[in-house]
Amino acid sequence: MNTKSTIILFDDETSERVSIASSLTKALKGTANIVIFSAGGADRANTFESRLIADLSPYLASTRLILCDQDLSTMEGYIGLSAETVTSVAREEGLSIGLYGRGNSDLMADRVKEKRKFLERRFFLNFGDASNLRSFCSEAVEIFRGCEQIYGYVKDSIFNNFKKGSKPKKGTPSSLMCKLLGRAEIQTRLSLYGSGDQQYLEALATVNAIENPVKACRIISSELSYWLWESILRFPGILLNNAAAASFLNIDPADFERREVQRLFKAALYNGPFSNVNARWWRDNIQEILDKDGVNSGLELAKKKGLAHIKRCKCSVDPNIDAGYYCMLSEKPVSLKNSVGKIPYFPPGADLARIATGEFDKVAPWAGLES
Repeated sequence: MNTKSTIILFDDETSERVSIASSLTKALKGTANIVIFSAGGADRANTFESRLIADLSPYLASTRLILCDQDLSTMEGYIGLSAETVTSVAREEGLSIGLYGRGNSDLMADRVKEKRKFLERRFFLNFGDASNLRSFCSEAVEIFRGCEQIYGYVKDSIFNNFKKGSKPKKGTPSSLMCKLLGRAEIQTRLSLYGSGDQQYLEALATVNAIENPVKACRIISSELSYWLWESILRFPGILLNNAAAASFLNIDPADFERREVQRLFKAALYNGPFSNVNARWWRDNIQEILDKDGVNSGLELAKKKGLAHIKRCKCSVDPNIDAGYYCMLSEKPVSLKNSVGKIPYFPPGADLARIATGEFDKVAPWAGLES
């Protein structure tokens, strides 16, 4: 019996999908199946949605990620199919989906200008061109691994007793995420993230009405995956990326990348789902390390430990003052004075996420934002 998880690939260019599938297979080293989607025997008079569900049905149980090209207009047997339709079906069936494009960006500034939702319940990968194939597939595999890990947790912790006759207790989104991350103490702050991420709460709330436990398990897993990836990991508050951590610690970002500096905060390193994509740090654990040594900043701790060469973290707008916060558009440290907060769609719990004044001035007229 084949128990491997599956990645389904949607791409309408024959040579490209073969190259992607081959690269994914090498990266996965035989630990998962790659299925190149093709039209099945479903009645072509039916809607794309009903046909997709029929063609995907043999893979529903094992699929943990769909990789989908944003342009599927020449898909054989599905001429005119859109990525939006595939995404809709994926959400309905609880299959995590990652969209990719060629030369397209997913920068926060583009989202602001286009007045798009910051949280779009999907993964996004930039394929670029053939020279980027290896890094593209590497990121796709790490996203797949994270989705697989979350699915395993949800299945084992919530649904493993269902067959014994007891209806599974699904819990609230924040309680589920706390258990997934093994951090009961962050539930209050997670609830603040949830208050700004209503689409995730709504999607998870509908699961309680689904009687099919297998489908409910998939939907919970995919929604938790999106929420963790798009919101909790992306917007610094609970977890911090390297630049945000450096700003919080008042350590120059380049210095924070040094091994001897990161060793000081090793106990705060995040190792949960998607941790192999980019490093993240638990903010509360960072603060505990500072408190334990009786210091007010990471810079002070570094000096105390004999790292005299470490520099402070300068505000990217005014280098004469310290940073302390993180600009979501420039992805650089910024000070409170030289940035704007309370941006619509930024999770309320992400109190370190701001927009530098210069960046704000560029996008505000497009997005109707006020400082």
